[in-house]
Amino acid sequence: MASVTISDLEVKDFFHGISAIIIIIVSVIIGIRILYTYYKYKDKINITVGLTYFFLLSPYWGGAISFIGVLIANYALDIPVYLFLSSAFLPIALVSWIYSVATLIYKKYKKMMVIIYIAISIIFEILLIVFLLTDYTIIGEKTTEINIISNDFLLIFQIITIVSMEATGIHFSIISIKSADPKVNLKGKFLLAAWLLILVSVLLDAVLTTDALLMLVIRILLVSGVVFYYLGFFLPEAVSERILK
Repeated sequence: MASVTISDLEVKDFFHGISAIIIIIVSVIIGIRILYTYYKYKDKINITVGLTYFFLLSPYWGGAISFIGVLIANYALDIPVYLFLSSAFLPIALVSWIYSVATLIYKKYKKMMVIIYIAISIIFEILLIVFLLTDYTIIGEKTTEINIISNDFLLIFQIITIVSMEATGIHFSIISIKSADPKVNLKGKFLLAAWLLILVSVLLDAVLTTDALLMLVIRILLVSGVVFYYLGFFLPEAVSERILK
């Protein structure tokens, strides 16, 4: 653990830490609700969709934990630990989503797609551990006391994850929007909005986080996107009836 006091934090560190905590709280609450639907309907797809949602936001774990650590005990996570928490679980989100979307719309190619992405994820995890133990700067570096920037190795995997999930997610959304069922159509619109908001917020978060207020706006967009993601898969009857009436 690195010794860091509140006075060492910049204004944007507070925005980053608070917004990261909010993102994690939202993901935990909705993630639990998604997983609960498995016990209700016994549909395995609910588990993988829930895991996708939960681990897709894991890159914010390091910042949130470091911020809480500084507030409570004047300690932030060491960079290797921060990088591990913010990177090691992203492959679970990727594989879970590929399994989910392949089960729903790419049944013919499901086995091949899942095997390919599991292989990519295993290679990433092995290299991640090796670099963390040898030279963690290959993965990322600290930009402020509780924030990091991704270097080429991590950035490449993040790009693979974003492109893969966005392409398949938008495709699935469009198929749903074309459905004659009004509720499925509405779910598709929520999903399309979710994937577009997530894409925009992730891209902006990667390049425009120097301004604290702008960072907060971007994180609000991200939270909105993940809420729409939930509505796109598990649209409550009360919401659908109100919109479709």
